Amino acid sequence: MLIGIDCHHIIDQKGIERYLLNLLGFWKDEKDVKFILYLRDKASLAKIPQSKNFTPKILKSLFGFSSTAFFQHVLLSIQAKKDKVDLLFSPSYFLPIFYQGKTVVTIHDIIYQVHPEWFNFRLGDKILVKLVGRKSAQKADLIFTPSEFSKQEIIKFYGIRPEKIKVTLLASDEIFKQVDDRKPLEAIKEKYRIKKNYFLFIAVIFERRCVQESILAFETIAKKYSDFQYLIIGKDLTSERNIEILAQEINQKLSRQAIIYSQNFISSEEMLALYNGAHATIYLSVYEGFGLPLLESASCGTPVICGNAEVFREVLGDDCFWVDNPQDIKQIEKIMERTIEDKKFYDDIKFRAQEKVKEFSWKKCAINTLQVFKQISTD
Repeated sequence: MLIGIDCHHIIDQKGIERYLLNLLGFWKDEKDVKFILYLRDKASLAKIPQSKNFTPKILKSLFGFSSTAFFQHVLLSIQAKKDKVDLLFSPSYFLPIFYQGKTVVTIHDIIYQVHPEWFNFRLGDKILVKLVGRKSAQKADLIFTPSEFSKQEIIKFYGIRPEKIKVTLLASDEIFKQVDDRKPLEAIKEKYRIKKNYFLFIAVIFERRCVQESILAFETIAKKYSDFQYLIIGKDLTSERNIEILAQEINQKLSRQAIIYSQNFISSEEMLALYNGAHATIYLSVYEGFGLPLLESASCGTPVICGNAEVFREVLGDDCFWVDNPQDIKQIEKIMERTIEDKKFYDDIKFRAQEKVKEFSWKKCAINTLQVFKQISTD
């Protein structure tokens, strides 16, 4: 069996890259399946696991013209047809609209469909994304999605038959675990000027993740607990782009670096150290398709303060510090304080969350995904 995979996301350090690389890591030793990996540039080659099963192909743009849409809908479609793949897999929402062969797509969420007001798309891009997203869902022979919540959203907004959608749970990378070596923890704290205890947020910053509200809540916490800081790492994509300014204003009020903000890229090793060193991870989203930061943090033995995104009930259930309304600053403040004051409950949540994450496995995800490929390609 020959499977073609759209691998253009292997370069951007985002969740889709990690999703795909974890799958490839388990498929590299498959005996009965070969994969053609379609890439946009040579820089991606270094990240791909070495395997006789993988044939990377760089699809060069014509006359210097380069765009993701042109790669997906023109170059990918033409090359997959030439290669006569049995199945074409896109791990990232959209399929090439001109391709006529068998296809599978992973739709991680449909936030852009449910809440288009959260995105700063130009009108033309907004229409295109919604139309291509819906068309891809309708066109695919099967859709993967990471949660039952996202499955129900796809059914509701795209009108897709339930039997055409398969839930394959994601997992945290194997690197995320508790570590005993204190040197990396102390080194990362020194890098970010962390004195002692800290709350942590690591993700791209959107309005729906209520980072501004968490900062305002932490202002009061910082007054009560002078040994605590709040480290925020992620590109600010909120409409006002004011996270850095807000942090500076509060630091001036407090006369100390209570809130530290950085949007620089960090490696998995640095993330591991940050999760292990944190008092608690904050992820106050009101809507997500899954929630990998929850699993990553819990795997490192660090409890999570969760928002009310419905899917978080599937990921951690009650094994977290739950904020019913992440837009309520007083409520966030109260939960932050409980993580500090209620040591018994904190330790209980920590233990339960570590047990919960054992239910999630990239190996299971990879096996289940490949089984579907084999079934569809032979139908």
